[in-house]
Amino acid sequence: MLQFSSQQCHNIPNSNIFLHILFFTTYLFITLHNYNGRTKLIDELKNQIENNALKIQCNDDLQNIEFVNDFNIEELQIVCCKNVIPKLNNPRIKKISLNYCRINSLSELELPNLEELQIKDYSAGYNVGNIILQGVGEFQKLKDLSLYGYSYLNLELSPIIQFTKLELGACDLSKIQQLTQFTILTNLNLAKNPNIDITPLAQMVHLTALDLSECSLNNVNVLKTLISLNDLDLSTNDIMDISPLQFLVQLKELSLSLNPLINICPLQHLKQLTVLHLTECYLVDITYLKPLSNLKELYLGHNKIIYLEPLLELKQIYLNAECNQILDVSILKDHLQFSSFRINGQKQPNAAEIEVANNLRDINAQITSLRRIRTMHSSLKSKMALQRKKADDCLRRISSNYTLFIEYVALLFQQSSNRDIQ
Repeated sequence: MLQFSSQQCHNIPNSNIFLHILFFTTYLFITLHNYNGRTKLIDELKNQIENNALKIQCNDDLQNIEFVNDFNIEELQIVCCKNVIPKLNNPRIKKISLNYCRINSLSELELPNLEELQIKDYSAGYNVGNIILQGVGEFQKLKDLSLYGYSYLNLELSPIIQFTKLELGACDLSKIQQLTQFTILTNLNLAKNPNIDITPLAQMVHLTALDLSECSLNNVNVLKTLISLNDLDLSTNDIMDISPLQFLVQLKELSLSLNPLINICPLQHLKQLTVLHLTECYLVDITYLKPLSNLKELYLGHNKIIYLEPLLELKQIYLNAECNQILDVSILKDHLQFSSFRINGQKQPNAAEIEVANNLRDINAQITSLRRIRTMHSSLKSKMALQRKKADDCLRRISSNYTLFIEYVALLFQQSSNRDIQ
């Protein structure tokens, strides 16, 4: 604060006194304005805390976040705040995400109980990822680390052996031998590293989840030793031979979408599968899927499949078979097992009649020859996911004549499809 004695005021020219007063008034206004704005921001953020978590996003004016030290939160997410300075000292925080914030150092983060750290930034400069990786060593309780988009990452750094989950997506990795020292690592994500050598993975037999999507792989032979895997993502690669996967009998979720598969015979051994992605894999024959009785979700879109008969014994499954070459869906006439079924975009469907069971929640189809849909149970209205108010009025007017109802349903399907396209 500016202070003047009477003598000083007497000796200062009037113009200078005016300037000093103007300066002080302006300084006081700016200070109070910033204080009030900051107080308002803090109050607003406090109101946004939900389930002990706070999310701050898209605020380039935000720099100092030390006020978060007073918040009783366990999770903090900061997204697209390009000028934020990550300076915190809050022992309550266990999870923090700093995505697209141009973070270049973690030296001022004092979070002794931090367990999960996520940082994504495709625009990071040279060696920034390594500086961050070195700073990670200060978090003694850290178990889950995600660094995404950091090029030139050097994994020759001493590993933090307590990691159980590690994500290093889009980091231009090639050599990953250092990862074998993470002896209790169970979840590993190496997606979008097209030059990666996955040979060292053969030693990481403790892995239960592995993501190698978009890695330009054409050989997965080294994966046959990973018999503890429950979740494997190999989508968007150049894999033709999946025979090594037949040994991974504990798999529950598998994604092979966007691979030029020769055949899917090895999949018949993976009887624990509950979710299987085979979208755009050039498939024609799906006979080998028949033994997979535990499947709950099956994605077969954009293939060359003609016959669905091998799937008829699968119970309560969500099936997406859109954009294939299925000639006849009438095999579903007496089939009661599908919980949801998508057959959009078939080239030459023959669907003169489909019987709908009361456990079929949703049919999504673009079939011009669909003329008759008959319900086998009276609970169609509550079971079908049509979600159209006018259907109730239509149902009340219809007794034994289904023609009007079918025409109306076909119209609803067409309108829904047009909206999806738009």
